[in-house]
Amino acid sequence: MSLNTEALVKKTGAFATIEQVSDNMGTAFAPYIDALLPIVVEHMNFEHSKAIKKLALKSFKNFLVAMGEPANIEKMQQSFTLYVMQLETSLTRHDEKSVKIVLKSLANNLRALNKHNVARRDFLTQA
Repeated sequence: MSLNTEALVKKTGAFATIEQVSDNMGTAFAPYIDALLPIVVEHMNFEHSKAIKKLALKSFKNFLVAMGEPANIEKMQQSFTLYVMQLETSLTRHDEKSVKIVLKSLANNLRALNKHNVARRDFLTQA
């Protein structure tokens, strides 16, 4: 399989921009989440580029912070199965780098929720 490297470079740049802007804007980024969230979630398991995958995962964390509670807890819980599936796939392939990326992202998400959420602390439940 071949990839258009120019398109991949542009896509990486776009995700880097999304990550930086969402990080710098914080909660002010909330109005843009609905339009960008589906694209970011789709690329959180992007197999063609670890850089894009990492940027999408970092952006997702920024989105969780921007959307605030309780919506961020709901999104985190919905995305948890995605994280588990990525871990299972990476472990099956013996891809330690991907396992590290996914676990680091999950830990960063939980840290961000712990830091920014005041009222709700039930980030992961039995359900």
